Amino acid sequence: MKEQSTTRITIDFDDPPDGGTDWERLERMTEEEINAAAESDPDCQPSTPEQLAKFRRAPSVRRARENCGMTQAEFAEKFGLNIATVRDWEQKRFLSDHVARALLRIIEKYPQESQDAMLSARQRALRTAEQAEHEPDAAAAPS
Repeated sequence: MKEQSTTRITIDFDDPPDGGTDWERLERMTEEEINAAAESDPDCQPSTPEQLAKFRRAPSVRRARENCGMTQAEFAEKFGLNIATVRDWEQKRFLSDHVARALLRIIEKYPQESQDAMLSARQRALRTAEQAEHEPDAAAAPS
């Protein structure tokens, strides 16, 4: 197994490294000059429209919630999420994991169907809980 090493650096914020960027020159450049410079860089070519079309957009919690016409609290309640988590995702403090991103994609694309599915699942869970309450416990029954 290859051993990995960690390199630690400390930056003096009173005297930060220059980095070699001529910021004054950049500030004087027009938008057209900036675009021409970017396009002339062989190591960092802009993406073509075809490449951009293949990109998969990360789901937006806010867009999914707004597609459902809900507040953060309503969205969290409806989909069994913690409201603080919804806020953190919307404010980009934390990223959702892959399972949550999949759920958000579905909610974003199919807002009404997602709500219907959650309602059906909750109704089934309630019915199951009610049935369990009304059925005598097999362990308590005399043998």
